[in-house]
Amino acid sequence: MSGGVYKIGQLVVVAVGDAAATESFEGMRTGVFRDLPKDNGVAWVEGDPLYWDDSAGDFTPTSAVGLVLAGVAVEAAQLADATGTVLLGVNVAVDE
Repeated sequence: MSGGVYKIGQLVVVAVGDAAATESFEGMRTGVFRDLPKDNGVAWVEGDPLYWDDSAGDFTPTSAVGLVLAGVAVEAAQLADATGTVLLGVNVAVDE
């Protein structure tokens, strides 16, 4: 669980500790996080807004209904990269 990304309502958080599946846990909703799951079918450019896709379990720069705007790309990521660096909580709003 630690380091995992979770959507709680309209919040996207990164777990900072371990807890059982049904237990509460501590999560951070702001800050820079490296090696977060990335949509490996789309490249990122530094500064791209990033949306959390809960069904796919990754961040994408492609907006779509049901995705939550969670932060921005801190650095570019290539098309085939499986992870990226994300600044959570900057200019976050709900994508409806």
